[in-house]
Amino acid sequence: MLIKQFFFLQGTFPLWRGLGGGLFLSLFLFTIFSCENDLAEVSKFIDDDEVAIEVGETVKMLYSDSGRVEMMIEAPLLHRHLDKRTPKREFPNGLEVFFLDHEQKVQSWLIGKYAIEDENKRIITIQDSVVLFNHNAEKLETDELIWDQGTNMISTKRFVRITTKDEQIMGYGFEADREFKYWKIIAPQGSVKVNPDKLDN
Repeated sequence: MLIKQFFFLQGTFPLWRGLGGGLFLSLFLFTIFSCENDLAEVSKFIDDDEVAIEVGETVKMLYSDSGRVEMMIEAPLLHRHLDKRTPKREFPNGLEVFFLDHEQKVQSWLIGKYAIEDENKRIITIQDSVVLFNHNAEKLETDELIWDQGTNMISTKRFVRITTKDEQIMGYGFEADREFKYWKIIAPQGSVKVNPDKLDN
């Protein structure tokens, strides 16, 4: 039985708290080998460049700034790569991201089948069947979205399709604020009128 885990991360992304049920690979390996071998023997089995991984299941992460929650991530599986030089958080089974406004209301949300976050650069790349929605009933579909937490901008260079209440707009390249209120397609390829009664929710 899986227990939902709650991770509270500040804007600077400090160390994880309470990874209950997580797999601490480095500690696990050290425990096994140190029982019978000294550190020199252990080094034969563990290379300095090898990266330990923490694993969390059914995770919920809250990102906040100055005590206010700005974003929430939910994912069935999280791999945290503990490389000191390039630490990463990987979501191999996809994720859902909810962007909140000052009143803690969801203004936009996105889903994707795979994602990875560069903790140093504070950039999350979401890939494979990515869909971004906003409260104006607008929907973006693409193969990849990049969210820069430093600039709070969402972008891609890939093909995109945006569906509004009146039309579908297609093109290459996309930029938007994280709440998906203001957006533009860099190289639009055309648009078609749509029947609102036939739009997928």
